[in-house]
Amino acid sequence: MDTQGGLPSRYGQVLSKKGGCVIYAFTVRGLAVDKLLIIAVKRPMRNVPEAGEDKDPIEQALNYLEEFREGKVKSVNGRIIPNPSDLPGCCYIICDLTDSIINCCKVMDLTVTDDHMGYFGFHKTYKAYIEVVSYDRLVDNAKKQNQAFFEKLG
Repeated sequence: MDTQGGLPSRYGQVLSKKGGCVIYAFTVRGLAVDKLLIIAVKRPMRNVPEAGEDKDPIEQALNYLEEFREGKVKSVNGRIIPNPSDLPGCCYIICDLTDSIINCCKVMDLTVTDDHMGYFGFHKTYKAYIEVVSYDRLVDNAKKQNQAFFEKLG
């Protein structure tokens, strides 16, 4: 499978990488970019600063989305994406749910998931869907998905 930055290139392209975040652009039938996906993967058990400080991973992802929409970020090939201000954004932050991350999620008014292993919500100002996923939830979901696959194989 052809990949860019570890993601399948048939679904889109990696536009840029910065500070632990990857901006991934989705296309429809090979036409213009129609969605931006920012994925931030943080070191396990890292107790990041409180909300509003420089290293808040949610604000970091949103600020990067804003830089992109303002035309300050080019693709990894040095190209400018047309009309970036109109593109919807999705920010996924994968990290451990430390006390400071939970506080950042509360400050952003994100909703806790039913299993209490993540948070999600929509930020109106940034026009972006945000999801914070714990490593435990990510691993648990991967195990469940793969278990069903191997059970089908017999």
